[in-house]
Amino acid sequence: MKPYYFLLLQIVLVISLSCQKEPTPPSPTQIVKDGVIVWQEPLWQVPHDTAYYVYSVVKPYWQFDDKVIVDTYKNKKAGIRCMEIETGKVLWEQYFEGPSRPQGLSEMNILDHFFNPKGGYLIVSIGDWGEKEHVKLNIHSGEVLWRIPLEAFTSIEAYGNHYYCTVQSSGDVHPMYRVDIETGQAEFFYETDLPPHPDYNTQRSSIALPFAYNGKEMLIIDQIQMTSPNSSNHYFCLMDATTGERLLKHNPIERPVRKVEVRDGVIYVFSGEGYKIFSMETLTFERDVRLIGRGQYMYHTFYKDKLVVGLTPTNGVDENGHYVVDLKTHNLLHTFEGWVLPSTILDDVLYFVSAGQKFQAYNLSTGQRVLNFDLRYNTKFGVATYKNAEGKKFVVVGDIGFTYCYEAI
Repeated sequence: MKPYYFLLLQIVLVISLSCQKEPTPPSPTQIVKDGVIVWQEPLWQVPHDTAYYVYSVVKPYWQFDDKVIVDTYKNKKAGIRCMEIETGKVLWEQYFEGPSRPQGLSEMNILDHFFNPKGGYLIVSIGDWGEKEHVKLNIHSGEVLWRIPLEAFTSIEAYGNHYYCTVQSSGDVHPMYRVDIETGQAEFFYETDLPPHPDYNTQRSSIALPFAYNGKEMLIIDQIQMTSPNSSNHYFCLMDATTGERLLKHNPIERPVRKVEVRDGVIYVFSGEGYKIFSMETLTFERDVRLIGRGQYMYHTFYKDKLVVGLTPTNGVDENGHYVVDLKTHNLLHTFEGWVLPSTILDDVLYFVSAGQKFQAYNLSTGQRVLNFDLRYNTKFGVATYKNAEGKKFVVVGDIGFTYCYEAI
């Protein structure tokens, strides 16, 4: 009987093994086609708090240490929240008062900002006309350090312990104010003496753009003179911010000056076509780098030996683009087309969101796209990157439903 017993046991074992299913392969965390990531599973995703949202325009997201401050909304109020990048844990939230709408696209509530991670604070301009205010926040706790009513245009340009902004006025000229960063005390600084256009006497405005030269604070002041309801002339002047002396006065320029930055001793002046290099020795522009025929400046980023400039055309010919320039030659290296909002760079890879649900990344050395997929809903405006001590890389991005964190390239 024993041989039959062992034979029966073997038959049962074979049948049992044949009935077992093949193990299910693990689900992929990303899908790559032709070297491009076309789908990726997030490391974490955190939803916003309601089905109705109010735009909080944060561009780019504010990243510091292992944390990021992103846009959010709650109870029909725009706000911001600080999160741990590696876990998605919400550390604090701050919501802002002001007009709201019951559903759908609402006002752009956060207008401009100055972020100082070393100083541990963030200053934002928020609100609609008639209700605007500037708010200073502690980035580690979310505590409001001060808030002041200030009907300012969307420009906060900081230098040292103060910043400049242009204030809406009922007069012919919109004046510039200087605000003490520590106390929030705002005081009149300057208003343009640019004469009105002879055929169209209406309001004029200026924007102060500070920079350092030989240890002194200098200002390039952008000036706008309206010539009709839909057209304008543009000028700039150069001022010693300490003495008020103007070294240049009402110099014509093709497009408005929007940003000034000094890099390795070179003064870069950004406008709607690209950028110019200004010489303090000759008080002239010594180089004019035009990337498009006519456009609107959106942002710029210096990275190693490259400069990325985001421009949106207004001539109906050029494409929206992130233009990558070689700083040694000023030659155009790459153009990454798409909805132009501020980008972020980590290890030679540039990340940005685009129209609709699109999230993209490009290698700055090769110009090749390395990531291109859709988020779940329409994108928001910010993106941030981070690399931890172990070398693991993260990229945070958001849409109107969630904030996501992905493994960066």
